Amino acid sequence: ILQFGELEIDGNRRKITRRGELVNLTAREFDLVFFLASHAGKPFSREQLNAAVYGHEVVGYERSITSQMNRIRAKLEPDPTNPTYIVTLRGVGYLFTENN
Repeated sequence: ILQFGELEIDGNRRKITRRGELVNLTAREFDLVFFLASHAGKPFSREQLNAAVYGHEVVGYERSITSQMNRIRAKLEPDPTNPTYIVTLRGVGYLFTENN
């Protein structure tokens, strides 16, 4: 179980709660969040996330990660327009913050 402030990520049960409330994510969304949270503090490019989550490099679909991140933030973040868990690093990719 990974704990980040009021967010709890249970990898074994594939369950995420925030303030005790279940966050409903698709399997792919959960995989992205769990991967990033498991490597909190380390930035990953879209290409690296595709390779890590899909198991291979998905050429031409890097922007699908952007769409998925927007959906994840809408479900996960207290304020999706000002994310505190998953932040975008311009020109780099995405980072799950260590201090929430």
